[in-house]
Amino acid sequence: MIDGAAAAVSSAPASPGLLDVHRDADHNRSVFTLAGSSDEIRNAVLSLGGYCADSIDLNAHVGVHPRMGALDVVPFVPLGQSSMAEAVACARESGAALWERFGVPVYLYGDASMRMSGSELPAIRVPFEKLGRHMAEYPPDFGDPRPHPTAGAVAVGARPSMVAFNVWIEDSAGERDHDELARIVSEVAAEVRERGGGLPGVRALGLFLPSRSLAQVSMNLTEPERAGVGEAFEAVQRAAVRRGVGVRGGELVGLAPAIALAGCSEEVLEACGIGGEQVLENRIA
Repeated sequence: MIDGAAAAVSSAPASPGLLDVHRDADHNRSVFTLAGSSDEIRNAVLSLGGYCADSIDLNAHVGVHPRMGALDVVPFVPLGQSSMAEAVACARESGAALWERFGVPVYLYGDASMRMSGSELPAIRVPFEKLGRHMAEYPPDFGDPRPHPTAGAVAVGARPSMVAFNVWIEDSAGERDHDELARIVSEVAAEVRERGGGLPGVRALGLFLPSRSLAQVSMNLTEPERAGVGEAFEAVQRAAVRRGVGVRGGELVGLAPAIALAGCSEEVLEACGIGGEQVLENRIA
């Protein structure tokens, strides 16, 4: 199915560059990183949106990461000489087209939002199982206030570059069961996220990965120039050690702008398997 989605992107008219595809069995979700002109990106998003609406049934979907839609989140990020105004226009046009063509309701977020409040992604996205009630109270920007029966809804936004970064936590001594490790990782996530008094611009979830018997702090670094990969890794490590568990390593989800890696030590880069091919500017070049 992931290959089918990638093919949908590549088959779009004047298709953009598909820079990276990240997949994760426990999350049961994939992240596609595309770069191209406004028209290329719009075409690719619509092609991918149609494939997801036709091929993915969230009623039968299982994964540890929350999701509201088969095509869950579509952020438009201005790069190079592009402006945020262009990204906003692309997001709004694509959102309207996703509803008109496929009947999937759309929420706009970030700079693309047309609301006075509640415009950030955490306020919009709820699990698919709770989406019906959420939409009745908080109608979408495009479409009817009820989910598509199999594809849910999609959040389409415009924002600056952000980094998705995960850190794995383990109990090497084997003294804690799955439930206790899940509780600990939730505490760690709460400590490092900005809302809990942690790092600026950091959003974090604590998850347990059954296939690996590991816990994970899943983070979005929304201000990587203030708190990048190195700072996030070290904050998670400190919080984990205080609770008597350790950090095995980490991973980038997709690509990261160079500024997000500027403060990384060689030890952190090695522990997370990060090389030059995961630097956004390098891949675009």
